[in-house]
Amino acid sequence: MSKSTEVASALIADYENDTIRSKIDAAKGDKWKDPNAFWVKYLTNQMHIGSNSVVLSKRMSSTGFIEVSKFNSFSKLSKDQQSEILMGFIPGGKNCRKEIKIARIISVCEKINSSGGIKRTFGNILSKVDLIKVLTSFDGVGAKVARNIPMDLYHPSFRNGSIPIDTNWIKIGKYLEFNWTNSEKHEQDIIDWRNKYIGREVIKDDWDFDRLVYWSLNSVQSNLRNVIP
Repeated sequence: MSKSTEVASALIADYENDTIRSKIDAAKGDKWKDPNAFWVKYLTNQMHIGSNSVVLSKRMSSTGFIEVSKFNSFSKLSKDQQSEILMGFIPGGKNCRKEIKIARIISVCEKINSSGGIKRTFGNILSKVDLIKVLTSFDGVGAKVARNIPMDLYHPSFRNGSIPIDTNWIKIGKYLEFNWTNSEKHEQDIIDWRNKYIGREVIKDDWDFDRLVYWSLNSVQSNLRNVIP
């Protein structure tokens, strides 16, 4: 059995696992319809840089986070007021100091305002190309995050043809002896591999396929973890 067949078989078995499947299905929904949800996802992405999920969860329960999460009211504050609130809960990290994160968040807030506001920026169903263009114009957003934000919101333009390549995909690629490291360069390579080894009659959407990889590699007991520890 080839490595590709081995990995594909493990993923298919995990997709049939009720626990993993329920986690995938629970992440679906209509959050993408709320323009403010894109702002919250950008905010939490910046908070998470260099910080673990425990720190992120704790900071997200703070009064400051709740205040900043409401774009329309937060955007009306002065930059000094915005900075003061952000200083109260934005965590620092090895790869990015909190001052840099705060400057990015304020800059993006200003950019959204100058573009007509949050509803005008994210209120329409943009194509994958257009939404990536908008998101990568934000400070601190690259090809991976520009895919992950709308995919986290289950955006219809990102349910097929998109793979935000992270450490999970790099790990699988290394095992399969592929150089999957860049979302812009390699997402189609991953989708081509998936189409060859896991048919769409088994897993219909690339969104499910991508989230399956995450949960399979991050579940204590999964078939994929038996193949790739």
